Amino acid sequence: MPTGAAVRDIVASDYGQRLPLWHGCNAFHGRSSPAAPPAEVSTTTWRRFFDAGEPGGAW
Repeated sequence: MPTGAAVRDIVASDYGQRLPLWHGCNAFHGRSSPAAPPAEVSTTTWRRFFDAGEPGGAW
């Protein structure tokens, strides 16, 4: 039975949709304001997901 959900590879343009999840993950681990990572860390981490020279990947 179709649920309307689809699974696909992550793409760089997903950043805006994934950012709330990133903030929620950080808050869960006790890294919320004022201990939250700066915006630069968030954008750099996102860019690294798509860098073939970096180990790992996006979840």
